[in-house]
Amino acid sequence: MRAEPAINEEFTRTRCPFTSRYTLNPRFLVSPPVFQDNNADGILDAGDTPIAGTTVYLDSNNNGVFDAPTTTTSNSSTVAPIGSGSTSASSMLSIAGTSAPITGVSLDVNLDEKTDSNLTAYLIGPDGTTVQLVSGAGGGGQNFINTVFSSQASASIAGGLAPFTGTYTPSPGEFNAFTGKSANGNWTLKIVDSVRGDSASIQNWSLSVMTGELSATTNANGQYEFNSVPAAAYTLRQVVPAGDIQIAPGPVMASAAPDVIAASSSSVTEQNFADFPTVFSITGNSQNDYIMLDPSGTDLEIFNAAAAGSTPTYQVPLADLPNLTFNLEGVADTVYVDFTNGQPIPAGGLTVAGVSGSGDGLVIIGQSPSQTLAMTDAQIGLPSGPAISFQNIDNFTVSNVTVDYTGDFSSFDNLVIAGGSTFVVM
Repeated sequence: MRAEPAINEEFTRTRCPFTSRYTLNPRFLVSPPVFQDNNADGILDAGDTPIAGTTVYLDSNNNGVFDAPTTTTSNSSTVAPIGSGSTSASSMLSIAGTSAPITGVSLDVNLDEKTDSNLTAYLIGPDGTTVQLVSGAGGGGQNFINTVFSSQASASIAGGLAPFTGTYTPSPGEFNAFTGKSANGNWTLKIVDSVRGDSASIQNWSLSVMTGELSATTNANGQYEFNSVPAAAYTLRQVVPAGDIQIAPGPVMASAAPDVIAASSSSVTEQNFADFPTVFSITGNSQNDYIMLDPSGTDLEIFNAAAAGSTPTYQVPLADLPNLTFNLEGVADTVYVDFTNGQPIPAGGLTVAGVSGSGDGLVIIGQSPSQTLAMTDAQIGLPSGPAISFQNIDNFTVSNVTVDYTGDFSSFDNLVIAGGSTFVVM
């Protein structure tokens, strides 16, 4: 049975092919994670496994492609001193031409300050969002020289020493307050000195804004988390792992109710993508895989054995499978392809690749008592290695394929070797 999600707040999602479109109140935690769905039912079963290292993203432009972050930088070299009788000074620069939301911010600044602990600095975004960069740090030290504020830093500015040369996280503010917002417009750096008449000024500064689609990477348990996601509706997608197909956007928790708009300060942990492998690697020696259709002729069943059993290791609707590949990497490994319940080969073909001279094999089993089979490179590809043998095949035609055959020619009533083929008797 699938573990039921623990829900802290409300959630609404409308399902559509390969995505989840949702708005959410971010205090939301569900399980299971992104996982390999070995029976292609969209539900995390005992035999399924989580997938680590998968990118899950909020597709802001809904183009079905993950738009990786890009960086836009703007600089200001105009000195902005605190004027006589004032306690503050500001400097402004502009960012333009970005279309994706903010995913990160970095600020590089040089400040003159007589007593650093008297200084408070702020970064103000185009929409008025304000992040306090530093306040009361540095004791009696002077100046901020080549000081970089970045959310990726490991040290907080609060624990730094004047003149703060290096990279720090802001404190007490956090740059994730800008996450998901537009970068376009005027950005303002503001400094405030608590002692009127102190000498302080902004010498120069630069702002780098990373924009792109918000993403998260699944951990060892296949789980992922988006932090501080602004209130909005999002289309959630994954970058499908290489060699996999996406079976489902996830177990259904859908509602026709109006969307729930999120609070922007909470965390969001979401799910669920069910993926099925199309590439199988056999790494041991004398290992076997057996494929055939189920009795209904609808689902492809894959058994890690030399014969079909009662419960397949993998099962997927044949119509959902674009192609299938077996890489035989050991010695004397064999793939069995059984036509007893119908054609078990995906529309895009079956590829069986072995190691030449290693004793790898492909066994094709026809419907009893006999079957006519035509094999082309589009149907079964044999790039290298495995020798092929047949059971219950009377009439056999090959075209545009190399076949290393192990068996007796008398087993065929009729053998046709068409153009572009190589038929080698082992």
